[in-house]
Amino acid sequence: TLDDIPAEIIHEILLLLPQTSVLQFGLTCRGAYGLCLPALHCKVTLTAHNVTLFNKVKIVQNDPYLAWVRELQLGRSGEGSPTPSWDVLSNNQILSKFPNLNSLNTLYHEPMKGWAGLFYVLEILPPSTTQLVGSVACRADLDMWPIKRSFPSYKTLHLYLTMDSFIGHHPGESRMAPMLSSNFPNLVHFVLALPRFIYDLDLFLTRSYFPALRTFTLASFDWQWGSAQLSAAETRGLTIFLSRHAGTLRELDAPTWTADDNSVSLSGFSGMELQLHRLRGCIHFTTILGQSQTFASSLSALDLIWCCHDTPAIPPAVVLSVAHVCDVPAAIFLGGQSADAGLARLISMTPNLRALRVNMGREASVHPPA
Repeated sequence: TLDDIPAEIIHEILLLLPQTSVLQFGLTCRGAYGLCLPALHCKVTLTAHNVTLFNKVKIVQNDPYLAWVRELQLGRSGEGSPTPSWDVLSNNQILSKFPNLNSLNTLYHEPMKGWAGLFYVLEILPPSTTQLVGSVACRADLDMWPIKRSFPSYKTLHLYLTMDSFIGHHPGESRMAPMLSSNFPNLVHFVLALPRFIYDLDLFLTRSYFPALRTFTLASFDWQWGSAQLSAAETRGLTIFLSRHAGTLRELDAPTWTADDNSVSLSGFSGMELQLHRLRGCIHFTTILGQSQTFASSLSALDLIWCCHDTPAIPPAVVLSVAHVCDVPAAIFLGGQSADAGLARLISMTPNLRALRVNMGREASVHPPA
């Protein structure tokens, strides 16, 4: 019977189910309802419409159910911009009331106010937090970022750096934290989406080392898709970053960037011992990474994105021949040949292909939260 199963096991099973199923099970009897409470409170979404009720009823009374919350998402406030009172990230009276929080997603909330705002949120969140997803409004406050402060519990970090619109701000004041890896020594998954005009990106790429990094996304939402290109210094920094993480990095996502075409800048890619399992990038960037002697031997999934750069219609055979799953845009078949001929050529160059997905769209941009 259900009584013979330990409550801890039931809790773990319920966490794997959608909340509608959990609720249906909880409505069967009083005992089942008690077992469902942790799962029903595991994921919480706060919006401007419910935060007032949440604040009065639960936080003031220190509701014990808050200890069951593991994933917190700050939802949209509704149509238009958030209301002035809708600022959870600057109110430690709210975030500090989740003692066992594992994940915080703030993408649909107002951006954190510069590096100081990011640090403020990190200081409030409990030591149990392993994932933070959110946008940061770039400001000239990098001196407020603690160089020696460490947050070892974090495994996943998604940062969307946006341009701040406050009066007197100039793009040149926006800088990337060069030593971010010292703050997050155990990071496994890192997404960095940033505006084109940000200083010290080359220093960040050159100096960073995340010992456990397995997936890395470098994206831009500031330029039209297919146009963002790293400078010569940033390209050299990227070669250092990828070489330094070659032993652990298995997935690379660069949907809106490519490297500088200068031969000196690209020289570091040929000696790189990449062991990627999955790559998502434009055709130009894929061709550049193909210079690595080990790149093709480990690749199993290749997601190609059409781009405006001067590249072959289809990447070299050495890249394609080892892909098990290939997702390609239909645009690569239209380089002066029919789509059927282009598809036949692609298949002939990919003898180990297990699955082919043709993407009819070209959209690959990363957009900041609305």
